Amino acid sequence: MNGGPYQSLVGQTTSTKCLVTGLTNGRTCYFAITALSGGSEGPPSEQVIATPFDTSQTVLCAGSLTEGGKWTPVIDVDSNAPAKGFPSYIGNEHLAGMLGLDDLCNYGFGNLMSENIGTKGFSLFDWGGPGSNLVQVLLPLTVTLGSGWKDLAYLNRQYRLSGVLGTNYGLLANPVGTINIGVSDTNFHRLTVISPAYSGNYMKFTLALTSTNGTSSSYVVNDANPGLTHTFQFLFKGNVALTADATSGANGIVQAVFLDDATVTAPTTNTLSPPTGFKVISSSN
Repeated sequence: MNGGPYQSLVGQTTSTKCLVTGLTNGRTCYFAITALSGGSEGPPSEQVIATPFDTSQTVLCAGSLTEGGKWTPVIDVDSNAPAKGFPSYIGNEHLAGMLGLDDLCNYGFGNLMSENIGTKGFSLFDWGGPGSNLVQVLLPLTVTLGSGWKDLAYLNRQYRLSGVLGTNYGLLANPVGTINIGVSDTNFHRLTVISPAYSGNYMKFTLALTSTNGTSSSYVVNDANPGLTHTFQFLFKGNVALTADATSGANGIVQAVFLDDATVTAPTTNTLSPPTGFKVISSSN
């Protein structure tokens, strides 16, 4: 848990290094160490954070968030931010820079790799009404709309771009819609997909990101309650296709995507400073 308590012993050593194995790709872990002296355990060290994933894969899921609410929040987007390296998704008038719109929600659950999004740009689909897709994406990334969509109104989310309010339209898979994302480098990038609630309706569809080499990761949406907004994150490298498939369900919706670079180092090494006066012999997560 972020900030503790740290309950799972993941290893112990008499040296200053401990290799932690058996972690789950994409699941954020919070690490601290304690030391033993004369049979007494000292306080935990400062915390470090690590999110492991398999860098041999080209597409990975990186977290999702589900929110419920009665209103249509207006989300501010700064079109100038990506050129400065800042997140273009600012947030609504109540919570700046966060995806978790808690003050507008009846409830929400999930975990995202990052809540600061859009440093490489964004695409707001049907922002100005049917067929008016607003694409502002920085190289080496490109976003192009594929086939299989129809326009849908009355979505519970609007975007205000640099002070100009857009519509509450978006894209509905009919029944399978695709969006193509091109990449001209070999680095990892992060994709955030916004699928807002639709006038209190249920959603049942699969959202998948598929690489040109066939690697694919997906989320399955099968709402137990109506009126839920979903946010999905992927890590990817190389050209990919985002697909919403509602063949056996309903309301496969995509209203906006945000893109970011994703710094990946493998293996990841974090350093913790032990408490003064103790010899390090254990580590826990």
